[in-house]
Amino acid sequence: MKKLEINCGTCDATRLGEEALAGFEAVELNSGVLFVTPSSQRLLLEYGVEVNAGSVISAPDGTEFVTKMGSCTIDRGDVCASPTFLIVMGKLTVAPGAREAVDSFEGIQVMGSLLCRNSDRSAKIHIMGSETVYPDGYDYVEGDLTLDRLFRLRYGGKRLYTEDTVTVGDPGELDALAEAGTKILCGKLAVGEECLEKALLVAEPRETDGFVAIPEGFRYRSGDLTLSQREIRAGTKLYVDGNLTVERADAGVLEKLKGLRVTGRAVVPQEQEERLLALDPDCPDVLAYRGRLVRNEDTVKLTRARINREGFLTVLDCAKVEISEDLTNAEIETGLALIGCTEVRCSPEQEDAVRAVCRDVEEIMTAPPAPPAPEPADPDLTVVDCGIYRF
Repeated sequence: MKKLEINCGTCDATRLGEEALAGFEAVELNSGVLFVTPSSQRLLLEYGVEVNAGSVISAPDGTEFVTKMGSCTIDRGDVCASPTFLIVMGKLTVAPGAREAVDSFEGIQVMGSLLCRNSDRSAKIHIMGSETVYPDGYDYVEGDLTLDRLFRLRYGGKRLYTEDTVTVGDPGELDALAEAGTKILCGKLAVGEECLEKALLVAEPRETDGFVAIPEGFRYRSGDLTLSQREIRAGTKLYVDGNLTVERADAGVLEKLKGLRVTGRAVVPQEQEERLLALDPDCPDVLAYRGRLVRNEDTVKLTRARINREGFLTVLDCAKVEISEDLTNAEIETGLALIGCTEVRCSPEQEDAVRAVCRDVEEIMTAPPAPPAPEPADPDLTVVDCGIYRF
């Protein structure tokens, strides 16, 4: 019995004809999203196609299906002259005032993300991913914003929306921004108590927990930060709203700090832990590492030659760690620390030593997974595996 099996993320069956099915006695279609028309849906039923789909989206016969990969924008002038269904594999941005253009589509499927104004958010848009919908009367701005003279010259008097952080760079600009009617809805407002009242006239967090109180004299840094001499030149008191990493080569920079606050994890060389704690960083997690730090890599291969060359290694938050079989148990126990990694591979003889140096590791594997036994080829079976399939 001749059989066709299709496995795909997205299947476009809108142009399905009898010739695509007639040569098979059985057809199995496995798809995350299936696009059909009334005519193609009838064919699927008539030929007894076994359909396994996460969602089925139907459009009238004669509809043109257009696929866009990556970023795509619908502007006011993009009104469809004929029935069209838009598929976006990436990010869709709806320009302000483009609701009429959006509604002119038979439908829009987004596999990714959507950005649009509230009044432009049409029921024609279906999302498999995330969406950012901002209020009417506001302009969307991506990224952190600093309230200073440059900001006033560029955005003074405007109403802005951002999901990121607003900080005060020059408190002297707040009065002028407020008088001009500047208003910002933001994800987070980081401000010192001395200018909080004036800052709230300009910027307001969308959530009640979106305030960050910065101690007087501290410079605010949003996101993860690797400490450097450059940071110290800009100020010796730091508020890090994220994780802080101190590389061994720059460990002396800690001696120059006069104040530090860290909301996430602080990763510092072992010999600098006391100096870090002396700064009273109010940090919920301090990790003091030995030797050289290897961090956030997809694959780390650890060999005797590498340890001899680089000395003790602390491997932190890496996806896969491969331990070479030439490393003895003693070399593993005296030369490695594996922390927060997803997967560590070693030989069965090394397992006990590896477990001794692991912390918060998800899985330790002592042998590569056995490949599945190949199934005997079926000359009557045609299998298609792909991301997007079109009949």
